[in-house]
Amino acid sequence: MRRRGVKISGGQGAQALGRRRGGFGTKVHAAVTGLGLPAAAVLSPGRDADVTHASAVLGEHRPGVVIGDKGYDSRRLVRRIGPGVQRS
Repeated sequence: MRRRGVKISGGQGAQALGRRRGGFGTKVHAAVTGLGLPAAAVLSPGRDADVTHASAVLGEHRPGVVIGDKGYDSRRLVRRIGPGVQRS
């Protein structure tokens, strides 16, 4: 039985859309190589916190250097990246 007004094929969540003050938005979280070439990318709704997608972007990679804004700053992520990582 299908409820009235419910879409079966995806929706905003499946399309990485999120409502914000300015309307709908999407964020692109990316990992790049030392040469700036893309290594991984994840789309998320604009309302999601950046750090929640860091593990998906890193995957199984063990990077030597990570550059990210304060949206990615969490103790859990720093521990996952490894020892010797400095926060600035």
